[in-house]
Amino acid sequence: MILESIELKNIRSYDDQKIEFPKGITLFEGDIGSGKSSILMAVEFALFGTGSQKGDTLLSKKAKDGSVILCFQVDGISYEAKRDLKRTAKSVGQHPKNCHLKVSDEIQPLAPGELKQEILKILKFNEPASPNAQSKIYRYAIFTPQEEMKQILLDSGTRLETIRRAFGVEDYKKAGDNAERINRSINTKLKILKDRLKNADENEFNVKAWETKTKKLKSQLEIIQKEKTELEKKLAAKKSDKKKFDEKNSEKLNIENQKQQMKIKLDAKNSQIIEYSERISEIKDEIGEKDDEINGIKNTKIPSKLTEKEIDGKINGIEKLNTEKIEYESKKKNFEKNISKLQELGNECMYCHQKITKEHQTKMADEGRAEIGKIESNLIQIDDQIVKLLSGVEVDKKEETNVIIRKLMDLKSDLKFYEESKGKISQLQGTQKKLKEKLHEKQKSIDVLRKENEDLKKQIDKISSTIQSLPDFDKELKIIQKEEDVIQSNLTSKMQKFGNMEGEIHNAEGQVTLWEAKVVEAEDWKTQHKKLVDYHTWIKEFFIPTVNEIEKQVLISIQQDFNETYRRWFKILIDDSSKESRLDENFTPILEQDGFEQDFYNLSGGEQTSVSLAYRLSLNTMMRKNTDSLKSNLLILDEPTNGFSKNQLSKVKDVLRELKSEQIILVSHEKELETYVDNVFQISKSEGYSRVTRMN
Repeated sequence: MILESIELKNIRSYDDQKIEFPKGITLFEGDIGSGKSSILMAVEFALFGTGSQKGDTLLSKKAKDGSVILCFQVDGISYEAKRDLKRTAKSVGQHPKNCHLKVSDEIQPLAPGELKQEILKILKFNEPASPNAQSKIYRYAIFTPQEEMKQILLDSGTRLETIRRAFGVEDYKKAGDNAERINRSINTKLKILKDRLKNADENEFNVKAWETKTKKLKSQLEIIQKEKTELEKKLAAKKSDKKKFDEKNSEKLNIENQKQQMKIKLDAKNSQIIEYSERISEIKDEIGEKDDEINGIKNTKIPSKLTEKEIDGKINGIEKLNTEKIEYESKKKNFEKNISKLQELGNECMYCHQKITKEHQTKMADEGRAEIGKIESNLIQIDDQIVKLLSGVEVDKKEETNVIIRKLMDLKSDLKFYEESKGKISQLQGTQKKLKEKLHEKQKSIDVLRKENEDLKKQIDKISSTIQSLPDFDKELKIIQKEEDVIQSNLTSKMQKFGNMEGEIHNAEGQVTLWEAKVVEAEDWKTQHKKLVDYHTWIKEFFIPTVNEIEKQVLISIQQDFNETYRRWFKILIDDSSKESRLDENFTPILEQDGFEQDFYNLSGGEQTSVSLAYRLSLNTMMRKNTDSLKSNLLILDEPTNGFSKNQLSKVKDVLRELKSEQIILVSHEKELETYVDNVFQISKSEGYSRVTRMN
């Protein structure tokens, strides 16, 4: 794998930075805390996600989101991996929808876990694809953070696990572990089977015992069945007797019900007779009231011999004559007024006010008086006509016309009332006739009801006599019922005993079937037990030892090559003939000085770093031989010279020359390393933000 470039946005102290990775040996140089290790953390995050560090350690404290885009090359194919970080109220995590893998020019949107799976396939790393799992091959063979440089030497379990993964030997360990788990499972099953077979010999004995009990119970059941049948016959006979008495008793009850119904009818008819009698009395009272009302109307005198039509004719005639009279009186007043004005004006015309002669004036006055005379004559005629119209009417002819008309209208109203009263007599007589008819009907109904009552009384007496002649069926039924209850109680007891016996037989037959099944089951368990014993023996004595021996031989082969490589790197880094180092069979470094073994913790800081670096360089060298994706041997060293003396720093040049790698990335604050590398990047930090500058 070769790194090409990385883009950081809001990652730790970087706000927006793109870095191009050249081939050869590259040094990222800067003061402690300037942001050197942040670049390496971002590379690992882009490849494997948050398995090795938490999201909140990567995202800038001032930002809500950030991203890393890493471009790299494997086997000549270019890839681009992008991951985003997003801050929520509770935590910082990868954005599930903003991850992708770009292969050549094709972008594949992937979830964070899917992106890691694809990258592990590209790098051919034999590791779990869980999003939260750390890539141990990458951490030990390619890049180890400064604070973890010596951890590989202290944790033998992790070291062996990493070596197994790196060299594809872990399948032997897995096979052995799986075989152990299978054998433990087989052991558990063997214990269960052994416990089950503990009482297997009793099964056949129990089968025979339950078969004998079943036969005995069936014999007892036949006796109970006969007794039950006899009781059922007796019960059926009693039920038949009871039915006959029930029928006779029902007939008696029906007769008693008939008597009761007749009494109810008799009471109802008596109530009707009382009701009709009361109604007859009411009708007689109503007929008397109508007689009084008719006699009162007959005694009323007629107000006038005239008809309503004749009175209307007189009223209309008088009103018409009165209208003419008023008009004549108005004309008379006008003529009298004009004559009076003519006298007041003298010789002046009353209409045009011009001078006229005395003769003309006299002529006009005479003409007016003549007209007045005609009007008075007409008025006398009108009064005579009114008097004539009032003939046959008892009114004072001297009264005013309006008063006379009002009295005529009152007379008409009295006459109308009189006529209506005469008509009401006919209506009252009709009502009276209907009441008499109702009276006759009610009296007739009472006679019918009395006749029916006499018949009902005779029927009731007859039924009463019949009832008295019948025996007391209730007493007979109580005796039969008591005998039936005794038989039923005995039968119930037998049936219960019969049912219990059937249940016992069913249970006994079930026990026979159960124990027979257990006999068959025990035979099956014996077969299974023998087979599992054979499996357990073969796994324990043949399979596991064979797998362990194969793994041991493979690891010995790897260890020999690994040991030679490690000793070579150790000699380069520690040029001291009194000191030797080798790897034991568990790949643990053993240090010797002047023939005596030394404890790792008793070494100086520079010597501990040298041993750790030699081990990592050995692992990287071995990985180059066994992993296709690392043939170009990318190596990232974070502060590899921490604790080195100046003399030891000079050894780095020999190490870098000996590696012969296509791409090596160094992170250090040691300026002396500038002369040993091909490319130098200066990292500085100002106002909380880091910047990367290429120096050559």
